[in-house]
Amino acid sequence: MGLIIFGAALSPIVSAQETNHVVLYEIQIWGNTTNDEFVDLYSPTNEAVDLSGWSLVRTTAGGTVSNLVANITGVIETKGHFLIAHSEGAYTGTREPDLYYSAPSRNIAAGNAVSLYDAEDVRVDFVGIGPEATLYETAPAPLPAAHESIIRDASGTDTNNNATDFSIKSSLPTAAPTQDPTSAPTSAPTSAPTSTPSATSTPAQTPVPTASATPGPGKIIARFSMFT
Repeated sequence: MGLIIFGAALSPIVSAQETNHVVLYEIQIWGNTTNDEFVDLYSPTNEAVDLSGWSLVRTTAGGTVSNLVANITGVIETKGHFLIAHSEGAYTGTREPDLYYSAPSRNIAAGNAVSLYDAEDVRVDFVGIGPEATLYETAPAPLPAAHESIIRDASGTDTNNNATDFSIKSSLPTAAPTQDPTSAPTSAPTSAPTSTPSATSTPAQTPVPTASATPGPGKIIARFSMFT
């Protein structure tokens, strides 16, 4: 295990462009239960990083050191994330973990610090959680409540100051706003369609029979035929 320095800044502030190592990106220490926790790693580098042989370590406020994951296996892609969760069944997040703790009997608590070591046992990044933490970079990160996490800026910036690098994020869903019934829009009245009068059929004229003149005596009735 590498040398542990308590409550001290390790290097001057750097910019996002100078952050050239995998960082601890987001940490939840309790959700539905105290074991509903995860550690999300992020690589701001321009190449994939093989995490084989790396380890994830918890340090209590009293200085007790123990592994959460003794031997990480996997690759974190460039500008990619790698999620490590407590254990299957305890973790309730929607994102599928890349790895589970190798020591599920351990969990992260207030005042603990989480450290990431590479395969050469060099500490790559660490963060102290809450004001009771004794291991941190410059100043500890804020303490998240249930269903909250501490999260780093999306760029992965590491200024070596946990207090400024991390902020609180809530994982509780935001309730949809309830519409005030008094302000509900009134439906525009629908104009009743004006019925188009149907054309009145003109009754067929009933031919009025013409009385045939009764030929009087001596009259000759001419008969015309349509055929010649």
